Amino acid sequence: MDEKGYVGLKITPVQEFWVDCYTTAVYSMLLTCNKIDKEYIYNNRYVYFHDVNEKKNLGRIYIKTRTQEVADELLTEKEEHDFVLDDHFAESMKKYIDAGKTVMLGIDMFYGIEGTSKWHKHHIKHPVVVAGYDDSKKEFAVMETGSTVYMEFRMSYEDLERAAKGYNGVSCIYRINSHFSGKMYDLEEIRSNARKIIDSIDEMEGYIDGIWKAEKDLLLSMGDEIEAHIKSMENRSRANASLFATDLLRPLYPDHSGRFKELEKNFKDLKLLFTGSCEDGTYYEKETMIKERFRELIATERKLWMEIL
Repeated sequence: MDEKGYVGLKITPVQEFWVDCYTTAVYSMLLTCNKIDKEYIYNNRYVYFHDVNEKKNLGRIYIKTRTQEVADELLTEKEEHDFVLDDHFAESMKKYIDAGKTVMLGIDMFYGIEGTSKWHKHHIKHPVVVAGYDDSKKEFAVMETGSTVYMEFRMSYEDLERAAKGYNGVSCIYRINSHFSGKMYDLEEIRSNARKIIDSIDEMEGYIDGIWKAEKDLLLSMGDEIEAHIKSMENRSRANASLFATDLLRPLYPDHSGRFKELEKNFKDLKLLFTGSCEDGTYYEKETMIKERFRELIATERKLWMEIL
């Protein structure tokens, strides 16, 4: 316990870029507990992926990271706990934290953290990281993505319990491995990952015309979901810019960092165009233009990766 009454791990959030909540959480825990070079998180272990949200009948393309490879080594001593059925929620949470563990707690984001995108808007089942508490204030420290970056929030015992009770399933508890043996990537690994990215972009070509379609009364809901997917592409380009600014790659490809920064800006502009058209109801008037722009951007990314092979 420190002088402020806080018990548990103080996680330092990764805020340089965001691809998805799980990846950001894993990398935040990794860098908090291990002496890993921060450049490690800029690795290009990702692909583009297509699927259909069956509930919304919504075709979508998004970035899928290979974070599980890191998580399998980083997160140890896995336990499962059904907090939905737990009548002693706060005490159970504190018991795990007192034992030096971290809880990946399932919550209903509708009841979750005030100021986040789903709060009092959508019932989305979602895991958050809970690593500490302050008994004097009756608060848990909860790591989650805010309006712009991944960060720590404080939630009262009562509010977090309400959010957890809305989750239909078990949560996971881990001990974070402070002896992570992951090594910095080398040029051959980066090129191998680049080939996977290129192959995935080629595969997406056949899906683009069929993605991002919803009934007009569901445009806002669609826009909210797809905004996060395009945002992940924007942030992935930011991470790629940082990757190519490293001592390993900058001398070999001096222009790539700047070109990925430009791609980041272009994805951001596409995100704003897409969400704006969903909000004002003009999406289907602009659909062809928006999809062509998306096609151009991933083709540009493909070209950048081809140039390093």
